[in-house]
Amino acid sequence: MLKYAGIFILASSLSAYGAHLSSSLKANYILRKEILQLLRDLERSIRYANTPIIEVIRSCRLPALMKSGFCNTFNGCDNAEIAINSTLFCLSEKDREMLCAFFKRFGKSVYGEYELKNCNSLIEYFEKNLAESEKEVNTKSLLYKKIGLIVGILSAIIFI
Repeated sequence: MLKYAGIFILASSLSAYGAHLSSSLKANYILRKEILQLLRDLERSIRYANTPIIEVIRSCRLPALMKSGFCNTFNGCDNAEIAINSTLFCLSEKDREMLCAFFKRFGKSVYGEYELKNCNSLIEYFEKNLAESEKEVNTKSLLYKKIGLIVGILSAIIFI
């Protein structure tokens, strides 16, 4: 009886791991989508409102960014690297580097067009990444769930 309970736990944990991988893919996609929205808000602020960047980020009400704590820990462009690396760790290293480089350059130019150019190039980068991430979610999300379930069932069959 104890053997069957162990096999059930093993099969369940492998299935749950597949579901976890699937949900982490979806969470990464949602986070990238919200970062793109935040960048668009920053671009709009530069173009029309001239609102300080810290106010734009602090007033952000995007759920994934709020949950990660980025909006609360952002203390300006000089400390942006700390906030990005400590709260947005589920993004790829390249994504974090691009965000850090953007915030390091932000506000260093007196020309608004230069700021807009930097912001638009980062928006284009995240739009491309978002499209790739969406494809990945659509193809791999269900795959991870099914593989986890199949491996769990196969391990149970092997041990029985």
